[in-house]
Amino acid sequence: MCWIKVQIVLVLFITPIVTSQTPFVIGGAFESKKDRDDFHKAIHNINQNNALPRGVTLIGVSSIFTDNPLNATMELCQRIVPKKVAALIMCLSKPNRLSAMSISNIIGSLEIPVVDIVTRSNLFDDRNIHNTYMRNVPPYTDQAQVWIDLIGHYRWSSVVTVTSRDDAGRSMLNAFMRLVNDSSSRMGIRIERAVSYNKGQTNMTGVLMEVRKAQSTVILLHAW
Repeated sequence: MCWIKVQIVLVLFITPIVTSQTPFVIGGAFESKKDRDDFHKAIHNINQNNALPRGVTLIGVSSIFTDNPLNATMELCQRIVPKKVAALIMCLSKPNRLSAMSISNIIGSLEIPVVDIVTRSNLFDDRNIHNTYMRNVPPYTDQAQVWIDLIGHYRWSSVVTVTSRDDAGRSMLNAFMRLVNDSSSRMGIRIERAVSYNKGQTNMTGVLMEVRKAQSTVILLHAW
């Protein structure tokens, strides 16, 4: 996760709601030391560059969370909530989804905004549970629906999908297949071939050879 991305999220999100309160405390929930360091570097750069209204400074309070939701709850309540954070930036990938859901639920009950910059699961769409949750990445179903809309617009009937062999790739492919098979969106679409590649793979010759075996000239690529 690039620290510049965090900085942009912080500036865009904080500026409209910031008040005369100073310092302005921002919480961070991360799964690696690098992500946490990026977060605090962003805080430092925003303060140094005078990116916020005069007299307002930011303080970052963060923790590293594991995939244990109970430990995540304790860490959140002991280290972040007592600091009276005004908002929380969350960066927890799918293996830590249960912890992310727990954090979002608790922070939401306190009416503190949560900005997620990684999670794409549809489980967070339930506003009754995650009432203050926001994210700057679309859920998989939204991206899959874009594919469906493109196929319908151009009247394609057969496609080839190329996705990665990881959680993101599988989730994207499954979301697309569900929409294709759904009776309300069935338009005679056929997935002629589903090709996958290893995350981090640089030599794509084998993937292209698999794609070439298909008759369809429409290739839907998901790269993460």
